Amino acid sequence: MKKKYLKEKRLCKQVFKNEDKRFALKSIIFNQHIPYPIRWNSITQLAILSKEGIKYRLVNKCFLSKQRKRFNKLFRISRLVFLRLARTGSIYGIKKAIW
Repeated sequence: MKKKYLKEKRLCKQVFKNEDKRFALKSIIFNQHIPYPIRWNSITQLAILSKEGIKYRLVNKCFLSKQRKRFNKLFRISRLVFLRLARTGSIYGIKKAIW
């Protein structure tokens, strides 16, 4: 489990490191006003970049339980952890409703 966590952490660093470079290369590639040889060079540079740095490979996970399913994007935690923290009052402004 720890090996997967370290791999995910490394992948996240790789994505954020190459994000600006990928965006710049893609904007050069799709710009029709730039000469073709320059666009071709940016295509080759984009192909050289590693496939690990692609953003769609990142998976949203709870940072406490490392669970993928039932993930709350607002708090970045899973449903079960959210309920546990809400019951104890650890999340500011949220408490369990009493009828």
